[in-house]
Amino acid sequence: MRFPHKRRSPREAGKVAQAGGLSAPRDYTKGAAICLAAGAMEAARRQLEVYALQTDEPSPGIVEAADLLDAARAVLDGAA
Repeated sequence: MRFPHKRRSPREAGKVAQAGGLSAPRDYTKGAAICLAAGAMEAARRQLEVYALQTDEPSPGIVEAADLLDAARAVLDGAA
């Protein structure tokens, strides 16, 4: 039985921290970055959509920005 206050040996700590040879923070960081980027792109897309719906004829830059966001989101979905 192990007690919470008992210290692990460096060899045991290494087995827990690096399962499969990959460090866990690197995996979590990539997933978090993808999630944050997806959220930011979705927020920007919604703002562009609201602007476009409030005007009779949105400017070409707004339409192009929305298209670029859609393309970037498609690439990001492939990276996840």
